[in-house]
Amino acid sequence: KTLAQNWTEFRKAIRYAVWGTNYMYADVDGNIGWQAAGRVPIRVSHDGLMPVPASGDYAWKGILPLDDMPGEFNPERGWIASANQMPFPADWPVAERRISFEWIAPDRYRRLVERLPQLMPHSPADSWALQQDVHSSRAMRFIALLGKQPRDAANEAQALMLAWNGSIDADSQAAALYQLWQVELQKAVRPLIVPEAAGPFLPFVNGLKLLDFLEKPDARFGSEPEKARDVLLLRTLAAAATELRSRAKPGQTFPTWGDLHDVTLHHSLEARLPSDISKQSGANGRGTAGDGTTVFARFWGPPPKTNATGGASFRTVVDVGNWDAALATTGPGQAGSPGDPHYRDLYTSWLNNESFPLSFSPEQVTRVADYKVRLLPAAP
Repeated sequence: KTLAQNWTEFRKAIRYAVWGTNYMYADVDGNIGWQAAGRVPIRVSHDGLMPVPASGDYAWKGILPLDDMPGEFNPERGWIASANQMPFPADWPVAERRISFEWIAPDRYRRLVERLPQLMPHSPADSWALQQDVHSSRAMRFIALLGKQPRDAANEAQALMLAWNGSIDADSQAAALYQLWQVELQKAVRPLIVPEAAGPFLPFVNGLKLLDFLEKPDARFGSEPEKARDVLLLRTLAAAATELRSRAKPGQTFPTWGDLHDVTLHHSLEARLPSDISKQSGANGRGTAGDGTTVFARFWGPPPKTNATGGASFRTVVDVGNWDAALATTGPGQAGSPGDPHYRDLYTSWLNNESFPLSFSPEQVTRVADYKVRLLPAAP
């Protein structure tokens, strides 16, 4: 069948999309677009957040049409960004068009919004570099709060934080201290915000809400909110420093973020695989930069573990029209079967943020292919 040749045909094609996601468009004429698509039920009597009977007043009333979902084409700003954040306009009619309620915090999107205007006109090299961005604007807001406290020349942890640039680098001691500081802040602030009865259901406070609470302390801190907040900031930082020192190797004052944030991938069926295959299903590597707030996504947790638990397993930069010049990286490898020689063949390059040519044209795919897998249905 003929592939879509323009924005209109593209939107027509994704009307049949089942998986709900953000579909991005670009063509050789320089047009760009974004369209939310997927099979979203129209629920008249409920919002889908809780289980309900499948009949009676709770039956679906159809599927939300594509034309009732948000999107844009050739925005005046010249770029479109998406990072799993809530993408709908502020005036989106949630009551009439319930699409979703669960989104990733907008830190990564906000960083893209900050950087993209600075990178126009944009090159493939700019895109690749931006995908490796590990600056955390959220971290800098915490540092700004700490900067209001009296300086203590003997307070090594405070000095380390205030000299930091907010980049979650693998070789940064400050980044490691910051991450453990977040853990201590959660312990201290959560009882002030979360009702006791809700405690078992809310294991942590949304990081941005925690930050808002600290920036604008109220009576929940007591009769002198700002003073109590300041005491809490320094107390939790000291606790984080103590914890970080306990994890240091001989000769270290503090370990780096990379020392703590190692990448160990486990196969989802690891426990059910035959033992010889199971032993080959993991992929272990060194520590990595980034966290869940950076464009270079490397999620971690829950505490006290600090190893990476998720992130961008596949990244690519496509030069529209020059398709075989596309670059990509993926981990752990090109094959999904443990024991296959290609199962973890890209893991090291993925950890090192190295790219490989992403072959697109049939001619180039044929040129670089190692072998083919043919799937046949079982006999009846």
